[in-house]
Amino acid sequence: MEESQWKAKIRLIADKEEKIIQQLLNYNPQPHLTEVMDRCSLCYKKTHRIDIRIVEDQEGLFEDGIKVCKHCAEKHRLKELFNEKSASYHGLTEAILRICGTAYLKNYKE
Repeated sequence: MEESQWKAKIRLIADKEEKIIQQLLNYNPQPHLTEVMDRCSLCYKKTHRIDIRIVEDQEGLFEDGIKVCKHCAEKHRLKELFNEKSASYHGLTEAILRICGTAYLKNYKE
């Protein structure tokens, strides 16, 4: 899949997820829906969602991949997957960042 197609797919998923989350938040505040931190499946550290990648599971337990931080992916030389799970994860991340605004990105970069 080309990079432009991949980004378009993620953007489409993000649009759908953003609408769903906005509707849920309008009904009742639910902070867990907009959590920008997630855990790495290898080191178990909480990491910003931007730094999480869906990579192949070398143990073969999860055929659609596991969530790992960039550091662990590089350290263990894990290949990033470009499948439905990865697209959904990145789409949800983009939707959460849209809802939370740029404040989370500003704090992340500092």
